[in-house]
Amino acid sequence: MNNALVNKYTPVEILFAEDDSDDSQLFADALAQLPFETRLNTVFNGLDVINYLNTTSSLPHIIFLDLNMPKLSGIACLEVIRKNPVYSQIPCVILSTSTNPEDIMTSYGNGANLYFAKPISFYDLKRMIDKALRLNWEHYFPPLEDSFFITEKRF
Repeated sequence: MNNALVNKYTPVEILFAEDDSDDSQLFADALAQLPFETRLNTVFNGLDVINYLNTTSSLPHIIFLDLNMPKLSGIACLEVIRKNPVYSQIPCVILSTSTNPEDIMTSYGNGANLYFAKPISFYDLKRMIDKALRLNWEHYFPPLEDSFFITEKRF
């Protein structure tokens, strides 16, 4: 049996943390074009991520984090998420414009399951989100270094 999020949950609950409203809208538009039911909750900084997780009655099935956010960075969010047993097993994907190896390895070291370099095209963004929602996440705990960093060229 494939334990992909899209096979286990209807709708798939997604928490997306992004401080750029244009990027947030692109993500929502891409998600809306995928062939499965999702529920998107968007927050605009890292502190809002932690507040959301601590107050929601329904935890997300996956979290997408921008790396560079105000109030609490994506890395700092990962540290808090991975230390809390209530939500430490939620898959976390970093979505960033940075392809700096130090950012990638710091994300990996702090428990991100995947690191997606923000793609140039809308089509590639859709493909990346689709890939994340179709993964069998049981194979990504702990994160796998050889399949951790993904760009639009690595589908």
